[in-house]
Amino acid sequence: MLSLFGKALRKNRAAQEPAEQPALAPIAPEGPFAVIGDVHGCGTLMLDLLSQIDALSSDLPVVFVGDLIDRGPQSASVLAAIHAEATVEGARVFSVLGNHESMFLAFIDDPARHGSAWLSHGGLQMIESLGLRGLTMTGGAPAMVALRDQVRDAIDPAVIDWLRDLPLWWQSGNVVAVHAGADPRLPLEEQSEQDLIWGNRHWPDQARGDGLWIVHGHTIRPECEIIRDRICIDTGAYATGVLSAAVFGLDERPRFLSAYSRK
Repeated sequence: MLSLFGKALRKNRAAQEPAEQPALAPIAPEGPFAVIGDVHGCGTLMLDLLSQIDALSSDLPVVFVGDLIDRGPQSASVLAAIHAEATVEGARVFSVLGNHESMFLAFIDDPARHGSAWLSHGGLQMIESLGLRGLTMTGGAPAMVALRDQVRDAIDPAVIDWLRDLPLWWQSGNVVAVHAGADPRLPLEEQSEQDLIWGNRHWPDQARGDGLWIVHGHTIRPECEIIRDRICIDTGAYATGVLSAAVFGLDERPRFLSAYSRK
């Protein structure tokens, strides 16, 4: 019994003593680019932020960290606009997969199982932005299947195919854009989709040690912040009226930009 207590005490002491963190590598992208946080259907803020980015340089690649849709009133038009820009020849607009795109695709594939969860996490605003009315949450599986069919009729199939093909990360030099974070103990190639789009429990407390900088959204912060080798740019556009971005490669450190609601 004493040995068990000794193990517990040693474990608790180790947890209280922060591990030595590896030295951080300089931020070194292959070239300048911008990363935009979770848009969540806030199209007006997105256009404002894109104008700010264009004012810095009209040919900067722009990467979205996912969660393009849900929660915000312009979800459908945001999705259509980003898809259009991302699929032209020579596109300089990119996106990674967010958990809301993943939930939307789960609804499309199995509405009876996943419909209620998606709708209660912002999907309702996506439905409304498509101009669909008369939604009921009490019709069970048949109602969800019927709703899915209406959604598929209202969205270009090419957009859904594009969402299915979204990558889990986008990389330039040692800067990696993901939606929610990454397990700091594993290389990118060994990350699970769950960790990249929902986050990882080791994420807040441990640096990577491989020289990569991770820029991400998903976790709402009052302002963009740098913590060790991660950069959070989700300022909660749908809730706060503030959409933010980080621009890399113009300065030694990322340059943060924000667009504000004019309410």
